[in-house]
Amino acid sequence: MMSILEKGQVKNISQILMVGGFSESPFVQGVIRETFDGKNGLKDAAITIAKGAVLFGRLPQIVESRVLCFTYGLRMCPIFIEGTHPEEKKFISDTGLKCNDVFDIIVSADAEVKNDFTVKRTYLTVSNFQKEMQLDVYYTKKKNLVFTTEQESKFLGGLKVEIPNPTKDRREVDITFHFGKTELKLSAQEKLSKGPIATTLNMIEDQIQETFAKNCSN
Repeated sequence: MMSILEKGQVKNISQILMVGGFSESPFVQGVIRETFDGKNGLKDAAITIAKGAVLFGRLPQIVESRVLCFTYGLRMCPIFIEGTHPEEKKFISDTGLKCNDVFDIIVSADAEVKNDFTVKRTYLTVSNFQKEMQLDVYYTKKKNLVFTTEQESKFLGGLKVEIPNPTKDRREVDITFHFGKTELKLSAQEKLSKGPIATTLNMIEDQIQETFAKNCSN
């Protein structure tokens, strides 16, 4: 609680609402009162969560915004830049020197997002007649993560985007990340056809890593 208040996003606190059965503990109540100058409220703590869930289910718009706990990003293989990228991350692809495992930030931890908050990114296919695009999604509590191989990085899942009517030309795909709700949602649109395309988030890491390695080699 102290760490949240120290971030400065929460200001002018007049009352702290305690929820859950453990909140009825006299010891817990005493610590909260002592630490926060008596700013705690307690009423039906044991069933407050259930009441909140019912209220949110009926009126989801009642929650206007959320503060993200994690930084979200994609694992990318950009062009290798001498003097910027470490040598151990350099590899040769069909299109030249690339840097492996770069964490491309989509949105940072502690960001306040509204219910309709979205981030749109455009990605290109890397080979002729490419049938699908594979992107790895990672998350971390760090705001300045550089590589997905860092200890603080956690694998979330693999985003698979199907390319309709593959051609020899490079195709552009707009991927939209929806962060404003209680779960991360994704949608994709292929620019040539201007229509929505199938998008799935696969949680089986072994399959994801194999596909990603194949994509990076192109």
